[in-house]
Amino acid sequence: MASDRDLLANISGQSEDYRKGLVLGFTMAEIMLILLFLLLLLLGKELRDLYSELDSSIPKDSVQASVGKDIEEQWKEAVENGIAPKDMPLDQYAGKLIFKSEADQLDVLAAQIKSLREQLKTKELDIERLNDLIQELESDPEYIKDLESQLAEAKDRLEDLVATEMALAEAEKKVEESKPLADALAEANLSQKEGQQCLLACGATGRPACWGESIQNPDFIYDIAMYDDYFWVALREESLAKNLDKWNNLPNKARIETPTFLSASDFRKRMTGLVEYGKTNDNCVFSVRLFDVGTSTKQMYKDLRQLVGNYAYETPVRDTSRWTEGAFPETLIIE
Repeated sequence: MASDRDLLANISGQSEDYRKGLVLGFTMAEIMLILLFLLLLLLGKELRDLYSELDSSIPKDSVQASVGKDIEEQWKEAVENGIAPKDMPLDQYAGKLIFKSEADQLDVLAAQIKSLREQLKTKELDIERLNDLIQELESDPEYIKDLESQLAEAKDRLEDLVATEMALAEAEKKVEESKPLADALAEANLSQKEGQQCLLACGATGRPACWGESIQNPDFIYDIAMYDDYFWVALREESLAKNLDKWNNLPNKARIETPTFLSASDFRKRMTGLVEYGKTNDNCVFSVRLFDVGTSTKQMYKDLRQLVGNYAYETPVRDTSRWTEGAFPETLIIE
């Protein structure tokens, strides 16, 4: 057995070894704990700096910050309402949202692809129809000519419609402008032609009568009888005697010395001589007496009277016995 001396020596040696393991009064285990604590302090500072840098890198009013805030609010609401597990972290919830958004985008893209394919099929059908039409046109040139003819006719109709519309607008404007004058003529119990003659006679620049004192008191150059298809024209001898010098200055085509049948076309050609004379002689105007002998309708009478009025002032005469020659032809064949 060991003696007491040996035990004391052993204890003394262990105490010396223990003292050798101390550094400034700390054991190795305590030093390791202190080092770990210091490392944790450094790591916390580093994390704090990283968070600060992260906060400063994304402005609070930016789109990213707004999206992040919305995602965080959605996460909190989902956790509170039990939609998301309570132990689900924010980053995991955000990841699910991102995956869901990408899935939605894929669905939209798939729908767009489907729509494009349907449009492509429609275009292919249109192309087939166009090809069929081209082949049909190439095999039938007359069809193209017919289309061109129809297009030309449609264009002409359109031009006629435009011209008609413009004419109607102009006519409406003239009617509106002439309404006060028409009311005045009606109140004075005057026809339009009588009113026109009065205005020209009383105006400072009114057109004078080619034969006679004035338009109100003219020397009538011709008596004209109206039939449906022609005119019967006779010179008034008494007016000729008063205006013989002027008669000799008339264009030859305007001088009708003996009673003559004239078709509407010939009448126009002959009467233009009266207008030509008037233009070179103070813009004067001739007057004629007009008899309705053989017109079958009111419209025919109206049209023929308007035709005569294009070349001279016409004064309708109701009493046919006042005709220059005293009688009118009943029938006539114009070749």
